[in-house]
Amino acid sequence: NYYYGKWNHLIWEENHGWYRLLRALPKSFLVAANIDWLWYHRKTLTFKKAVPWMKNQAKVALARVFGFLRPLHRAFLANSYAVNDRQPVFGHWEDNWIGPVFQVYLRANKMDEKYFIQGITALPCTIRVKEEGKVTQTVLAEAGKEIRIEFAAQVEQRVQLFFSNAKRDEKGRFTAFQINSTNLFAEGDAHF
Repeated sequence: NYYYGKWNHLIWEENHGWYRLLRALPKSFLVAANIDWLWYHRKTLTFKKAVPWMKNQAKVALARVFGFLRPLHRAFLANSYAVNDRQPVFGHWEDNWIGPVFQVYLRANKMDEKYFIQGITALPCTIRVKEEGKVTQTVLAEAGKEIRIEFAAQVEQRVQLFFSNAKRDEKGRFTAFQINSTNLFAEGDAHF
């Protein structure tokens, strides 16, 4: 690209002018070349097209500079979505649909039977089951066909279900599985 070559030359190969100050910024020739390209094509581009593009360019540049913060952000999200005795369920809606990621903290089961979940998937998908952070089973499911998944997990352990496909419903939610019956929830849980 002409603009990339031009700005690489001005920043790195020229020994005079204010352009050489941009050497301190990582990938500065890319940002400068993109802005120069936009300026040159300003008569053919509309403002409506240019602003989202520039926003994306700034986002990419900031992600490169502050990329080292990503693990901290992931740890924060994992902690805020973790299930425990106070917040026993994540990824479940009142109409018995669950999202592509579903977590439940198991409470006492009065009947002493195996924990299970039974229902139908919205789309054909692969369901990965994790019990206490370890993958225990992988289930292939067809759309609209009822399946039953049983868990070996004990009381006060966490069960996670990951669905490879989910569909967006009319409310804008991503739904993967509709529960028909289960014993994962305790009677006092307000969400079921």
